Amino acid sequence: MNISTNIKNILKLIETLSPEDKNLLVQQLQNKKENISSDNPWIKYAGMFKYDSQFDEILG
Repeated sequence: MNISTNIKNILKLIETLSPEDKNLLVQQLQNKKENISSDNPWIKYAGMFKYDSQFDEILG
């Protein structure tokens, strides 16, 4: 079973949920997303060199 099949199965299961349970699922996923981004101390540095013209030269 691959990831695509797993996702399709999950989506089918979500379709069977009541509207209240779907709302609860959305809330839980949003909370999880917030926790993931706040737990990672490196997140604040992501993209900090995006517009630095010398960054590629330093890496290369």
